Amino acid sequence: MLRVAVRRRDADQCRYCRLRQVGQASVFHIDHINPRSKGGATVAENLALQCPHCSLRKSDKIDAIDPETGLSVPLFHPLQQNWTEHFAHRADGVRIGLTPIGRATVAAMRMNDPIPQAARAIQIMLGIL
Repeated sequence: MLRVAVRRRDADQCRYCRLRQVGQASVFHIDHINPRSKGGATVAENLALQCPHCSLRKSDKIDAIDPETGLSVPLFHPLQQNWTEHFAHRADGVRIGLTPIGRATVAAMRMNDPIPQAARAIQIMLGIL
């Protein structure tokens, strides 16, 4: 029931890179924002839908290095922070970090690897993203 509630709340869209589940061969993951290994609870307020690409790269990370400043910063928190304050996107599917948190999250999750970037570009072209 919790899985269904999170999927519905997140509208079948990755809360990190914004890729939609529709048309994807892999089932999206329910991610612990604050990982269980670091004391995170399995409650809706600590869970977010993630595409497999973001999920596998986030793993149990809670912070990452901002490539511009070299400083360690917290990763983007999809339930407490506004996506558009930290990220922008281009029509070709590229994700751009606007803040240290955004840049570190884009880098840590390798959001602009060719496959997820192409998948987002296709969804943008189809008008579903």
